[in-house]
Amino acid sequence: MLREPLTIQRKLAVSDGMGGQAIQWIGLTTVRAYVKPLSGREAVQAMQLQASITHRIYMRYKADLTPADRLVMRGQPLQIRSVINVEMRNRWLELACDAGVAT
Repeated sequence: MLREPLTIQRKLAVSDGMGGQAIQWIGLTTVRAYVKPLSGREAVQAMQLQASITHRIYMRYKADLTPADRLVMRGQPLQIRSVINVEMRNRWLELACDAGVAT
């Protein structure tokens, strides 16, 4: 059932060469997961219409995965909203994610 390849990315502040910092998303690894689309919705934020699709994702346990990370599926970033260690057995993670949300 783990059919979908997902890239885990982590936000990293890098020097912009002018004394400041720029944010970049760095790919850490690729994992396989079961992705279940749940719903679609649209929200108005800062006078702009933004579409968001909520996904439930199941993958093998990774101790260092947090909501500060993100996933990329088929070129589309997914913001991780929650990470649940299923049954607290360190075997599976259940992730709630949003697509199309600027982070």
